[in-house]
Amino acid sequence: MTIAAPSVYHRIRWDEGGKQHVIAVGHRLFLAGAGCLALGMGLVLLLVGHALFGFAAAGGALALAAAVVAVTL
Repeated sequence: MTIAAPSVYHRIRWDEGGKQHVIAVGHRLFLAGAGCLALGMGLVLLLVGHALFGFAAAGGALALAAAVVAVTL
């Protein structure tokens, strides 16, 4: 739902003025949604990795995935 929030906010506020504010809020909402998505994907990676390979391997895979996300942000 958070990923759709910037476009909904844009539709509601664009004609009322303050276009810079609409863009700034949309950017923050997008980053919050992307962060939640990354967190969810990391937790799923940890859960599935733990079930298949054990906690140490899952933790390593999660650390690697978190590093990739941190570098690409």
